[in-house]
Amino acid sequence: MNVAYAASAYPAGVWADRAGRRVVLLAGVGILVLADVVLATASTIWLVMAGIALWGLHMGLTQGLLATMVTDTAPATLRGTAFGVFSL
Repeated sequence: MNVAYAASAYPAGVWADRAGRRVVLLAGVGILVLADVVLATASTIWLVMAGIALWGLHMGLTQGLLATMVTDTAPATLRGTAFGVFSL
């Protein structure tokens, strides 16, 4: 998961800058659904590993983007609180 997350985070940021945040966020959610389906139906270790890799890809696509969206929407005086609530 960490390898997929690390490998996809930077390209996802570049993609979000070019295509828009909503497109990347929707792609990340779609990959999360796919990862959940693969993990729920996995019958071999290889399918479990594929599901975990997809989960890491989801994380790479969404985590930095969600943090950016918190920064963009929270008032400057409440950003610390906003990040605390987001992390909770």
